[in-house]
Amino acid sequence: MNPTRTINVITLACLLFLTGCFGVTDDTITPEADGQATNLTNHSPIIELSELLNTVGMMNAATDNSTNATTGVETLHGFDVELYHSAVDIDGDMMTLGWDINLDGTIDITATSPAGFTNVYIPISQWNSFVGIDSTGYLSDTGITEHSYYSQVAFIAIDTHGAGHASILEVIVEREYENNTASTEFAFTADGAIEGQPSTATDDSLVRMTMNQGQAINWAAVSVSVSINDGAPITCDKDSGDRECVYVDFGSDTSDQEWGVGEGITISEQNTQLCDGSEPCKVDITITDTQAGKTIDTSSAISS
Repeated sequence: MNPTRTINVITLACLLFLTGCFGVTDDTITPEADGQATNLTNHSPIIELSELLNTVGMMNAATDNSTNATTGVETLHGFDVELYHSAVDIDGDMMTLGWDINLDGTIDITATSPAGFTNVYIPISQWNSFVGIDSTGYLSDTGITEHSYYSQVAFIAIDTHGAGHASILEVIVEREYENNTASTEFAFTADGAIEGQPSTATDDSLVRMTMNQGQAINWAAVSVSVSINDGAPITCDKDSGDRECVYVDFGSDTSDQEWGVGEGITISEQNTQLCDGSEPCKVDITITDTQAGKTIDTSSAISS
């Protein structure tokens, strides 16, 4: 055999022997020894929440109400809403799923499937109330049709290896005002029998209005107008001003910012003689909630 060829054959044989021993041509990956890091990664679950599907649930949201024994007015305690979720773990791990109502990082209401609706009760303490959704769906001071409540909740998914993910959901419930809101929620008494009134003066007290039933309303949202002997309506100032009439509250703490049950107002002339005392004055009173854009009471009294 040619010496050069012999050397080549021996060299090739050695290479084949070495590669066979050290596994260079083997397709398998030698497992990591104990304590060594691996290339495996545990992925957190993926969460998807649907505003469209949640809107359907919220439009049909039920309210939990009870009647106040003193005022006879329903007291809102919270809302039941249908919330939709979907979650997946790409590692195929089992997951613990549920809704966190108060955003403290723990699941309050467990979800039983990777996707679907959950009936969630959110107490009123977790809602922020605001008025001002107009017919186009934007905040406005005019054309208000709804009283809205806003809250945030979180959906949490945790896999069996402890990897977790949370997603925040904004929840809005819109309650339309009913046509009979004023008659069912508020009741006032108009009293025109005020001692010594009216006279020929220009600051006579004309009538007192007392709230007997209803939810407290902020004074900033109260508008009071009167009509004397079927005349044109006159809007009154609160406490003082330059209009023809004024109203001052009674029965409430000076720091109280709301008109509540048992409290009232005294409506008086303001630098104008509306009733001259020659004959009884018929006073028609209209009370409006300007924030809600609704008349909450119309009453009449004879000031004599």
